[in-house]
Amino acid sequence: MARGINKEDIFHDKNDKKVMQLLIKKYLEKVSVEIHAYCIMSNHLHILIKAEMAELSKYMAYILSAFAEYYNRKKNRSGYVFQSRYKSQSIEDERYYWSCLRYIHMNPVKANLTKDIRSYLFSSFGEFSSPNSNIIHENAKRRYKETFKGQKEFLWFHNQPNRILLDDVESDMDIVRVDISMEILADLQEKASGIPMKEVLKMPLFKTNFRREIRKTLHLSDKKTDVLIKQIEKVL
Repeated sequence: MARGINKEDIFHDKNDKKVMQLLIKKYLEKVSVEIHAYCIMSNHLHILIKAEMAELSKYMAYILSAFAEYYNRKKNRSGYVFQSRYKSQSIEDERYYWSCLRYIHMNPVKANLTKDIRSYLFSSFGEFSSPNSNIIHENAKRRYKETFKGQKEFLWFHNQPNRILLDDVESDMDIVRVDISMEILADLQEKASGIPMKEVLKMPLFKTNFRREIRKTLHLSDKKTDVLIKQIEKVL
C-alpha cells in the first residue's frame, strides 16, 4: 500500500488514476512481479503482488517515482508525493489471500465512492471476468477460475463480511479494531439468545470465546487483546 504525503489526495481525477493504471501495467514489462489485485483510491493505492522482495522494491520504486514525476509536473511543484516508503504485508495462506483481494476491491464501497464495485473503473475487479488480461497476472485469473463458478459467485463473495485488518492508517487502527471486535461480539450475542452485549461479556464462557476470536482475527498479543477488551467494556 502506498499513500499520499500527509494523507493528501494525489489521485484527484480519472486522469490521475488512469496514469497510475498505465504505470502499473508499463513496469510489468521491466520487473518480474505478478499483480493479483489492485485498487486506486483518492489518496492511496493497494496492490496485491507476488514477487521476491528485491523485485517488489524495484517495481514499487518504478511506479511511485514515475507517478511523482508526472504529478509534480502537472501541479508545477516539487518534493515528495508519497508518504514515506510503501507498506507491505505477507500473505499467510489461501484464505488470507482471498480476504486481502476482497478487501482491496471493496475499498471504493467502503469509502462511499460507489455502491457497486462493478462500476468502479480503477480496480482489478472487472478484469477477472474479462477474456483478456490487462494488468492482473494469468495466475490470478487461474486461481479465480478454480475457486469461483463465474462473476456472479465472485460478486457474492465480495459482498460477504470481511474481518481482515490491513495497515491503512496507524491512527485509525484502534477504531477499526474496536469495530471488528463489536461485530464479533454481536455474533456471540446472537448465540446467547440476544442477551445484552454488556451481560454477554460477564459470562465466562462467552468472554473466553470472544477473547480467542478477536486475538485470532486481529493477530494480537495477549496483552493487546486484554487492552482491547477493556476498551470494548468501556464502550458498552
